[in-house]
Amino acid sequence: SRILPDVVVIGDRTGAVATLRYLNYLHPSVKSIGRTLHYSTMSDNDTSQLARDIKEMNGFPCPDVMTIWAPTRYYDAESLPKDIYMLNPRVKLIVALRDPIVRAKAEHEMELHCKGNGCANSNEDGRTFDERVDASDFNAIKRSLYDVHLMKWLTLFPRRAMHFVDTNLILVDPGFELHRVEKYLGLKPFIQRRMFTYNETRANMQICGSQMEAVYGHYQPPVDLETQRRLLNTFAPHVEKLRRIIGHGLSW
Repeated sequence: SRILPDVVVIGDRTGAVATLRYLNYLHPSVKSIGRTLHYSTMSDNDTSQLARDIKEMNGFPCPDVMTIWAPTRYYDAESLPKDIYMLNPRVKLIVALRDPIVRAKAEHEMELHCKGNGCANSNEDGRTFDERVDASDFNAIKRSLYDVHLMKWLTLFPRRAMHFVDTNLILVDPGFELHRVEKYLGLKPFIQRRMFTYNETRANMQICGSQMEAVYGHYQPPVDLETQRRLLNTFAPHVEKLRRIIGHGLSW
């Protein structure tokens, strides 16, 4: 019998959301299952989502459609690799990766926004980004150490089961990045660059003629030059290890 989901999207939240939504909306052979992924639904502790979505997977009626799913837990959650493996050991993983400095600052900004709106999953403690970058408990930095977290996944899944999406590119040239995803998944080529247009009002890419909710994340909050230097020193060895794991570099 068929084991679902076929594809799981993990990694940087912005890139994961963009990949999931674009594939689901555009490609006729792809269908997302489970609730829509938003920042407000992300949590380290939401293990109940898995049980809820398994029910939907088991009742999925379209055998000829590739199913794609994104967990609401962050990809660095300790038990998540094992949970996914137990769900489908032959699953294909799409791993979205973003410039770690930009990703860390963006998460901090979102935490501030979340705290201001009373979100339960806000971990913001009132310190500025510059004040927190050297703190060992700063999740925005810890989650950007991609090589550390990928090693947990690689203990269960082979490297060939992973395709890496460059979030920096999917936000500015989604057609190119999604064509690479189609090829990895063995899908018939369908998505093209001409399907996207730049929305000057929102300053982001969107699907031509679509009412689909915009994929945010183009805004890159400025980072103080001295803080950038400290972060470059922090991330440099991890980025090099990541390059060796992937087998090639990324745009950042």
